[in-house]
Amino acid sequence: MKTILIIGSNAFSGSHCADLLLSAGYRVIGVSRSPEKNAIFLPYKTNANSGNFIFKQAHLAAEPEKLLALCDEYAPEAIINYAALNEIAPSHEHAADYFETNVVALAKFLIELRRRPYLQRYLHISTPEVYGNCVEPLPETAAINPSTPYAVSKAAADMYLMTLWKNHGFPVIFTR
Repeated sequence: MKTILIIGSNAFSGSHCADLLLSAGYRVIGVSRSPEKNAIFLPYKTNANSGNFIFKQAHLAAEPEKLLALCDEYAPEAIINYAALNEIAPSHEHAADYFETNVVALAKFLIELRRRPYLQRYLHISTPEVYGNCVEPLPETAAINPSTPYAVSKAAADMYLMTLWKNHGFPVIFTR
């Protein structure tokens, strides 16, 4: 059974992703900075395969060593990262917090993670905000042009991951 670790499994999207993966027969390790929520907010709790889900609490920015130890313990073939500070309005007042979490903490984690032989895929959940204000749809090859501190922090993370892919063959996949 393949193992996938989801960072941000308490989030709306992360919990639904866990549910989908459990339905497909994967073992899922869910990690979030907050304690596991009530089952009514977590669709994977009612999944027939919920016995294949393990929850662990760890904070990417505050406990990167703990998160890395969890990765080493479960040796996931894939990691899906939903974790980020992601509210646009507060990012204007607290930009440093967004850079600390979305760029610095992530980079520290990835520096170590890229050396792990078990990792075959790393799915990075980014945001279309990295393209800035758009009047019409853009191709994925469009230049990034973020217009908020949140978007700048996500763009910086995307760019760092691209350097890991180009220089070290890091197995990253992006979704925006």
